[in-house]
Amino acid sequence: FYDGKLMVISIEKTNKLVTELYPFLEEKPILSVEIDSEEAYLFLGNSIGNVCIYQINQDISQWKKIYLKTEHYNKISHIHCNSDLNLWVSTSINGFIYLYTLPLCKLARTIQISTKKCSYSFLSCSPLPSIIIVNDEANNSEILVYSINGKLITKQELYFRLINPIIIKDLNSNDFLCYIGKGSIYIYSLPYLDLRANIDVQQDEEIFNI
Repeated sequence: FYDGKLMVISIEKTNKLVTELYPFLEEKPILSVEIDSEEAYLFLGNSIGNVCIYQINQDISQWKKIYLKTEHYNKISHIHCNSDLNLWVSTSINGFIYLYTLPLCKLARTIQISTKKCSYSFLSCSPLPSIIIVNDEANNSEILVYSINGKLITKQELYFRLINPIIIKDLNSNDFLCYIGKGSIYIYSLPYLDLRANIDVQQDEEIFNI
């Protein structure tokens, strides 16, 4: 909900068990939600830069708040967790990216980029552990790839706004960055952003989601 309340609904219980959680002291909007691939942790980021982590229990009435992180000072635009690396990353819209360990949630790395809008950051583990940062401004988007130790690997500037970036895997578990741009779907191998596919659609069609 817009006032910072989270509602968890069981779809397996016949009585539709509902639990209402209030992750933050401030009644601010929750902007980012992430669950790790093992479904052990729930990550929530709000509009004033706080991140709350719950430990997920099969009984939704027993979910336990285990961490509240307050390093960010601007609204959280994205959170991504990689269980293979035992790391998670949080992104604030003003260009600060914080890398944390899992499950101890110790701050491992800080990356600051000079941008007006930082919308996404992802963790990739294969073929090289890396952090992918996406700025999706209207006519000046950019993608930056850093190694886990904070070294810039590559940077790509775009003259259009990219939409809905995601990380996908091939049959060998190698990671690829996939996004929509100007009516096409682009797929890049990681970490060096080599173009692997550019899938065009009809001229009058627009894609909104992958």
